[in-house]
Amino acid sequence: MMATQVFDSLLDVVTDAARDTGRANQVTWERAIRDGWTTEQLTESFACFAIASYSAYSCNFAETDVDVPSISPTRA
Repeated sequence: MMATQVFDSLLDVVTDAARDTGRANQVTWERAIRDGWTTEQLTESFACFAIASYSAYSCNFAETDVDVPSISPTRA
C-alpha cells in the first residue's frame, strides 16, 4: 500500500467530520482502520481539526486581521 493512500484515508476521515458536523462516515472510518490507522490516531486527527476550526472561528468572530501575506495562485 502506498503512503499517499494511507494518508488519504486519514484525510478522508477528517474531511467527513468537517462536512458532517463532526461525524465521519462509517465506511470511511473502517477504510482508515484497514489502512493501519488506530482509533486513537483517528480521534487525535479530529481533535487537531477541532482546535484549528475553533481558532479560525474565534479569529473570524473577533474580526482579527489576517497577518500573513496574500498570494495569488500560480499555474503548474
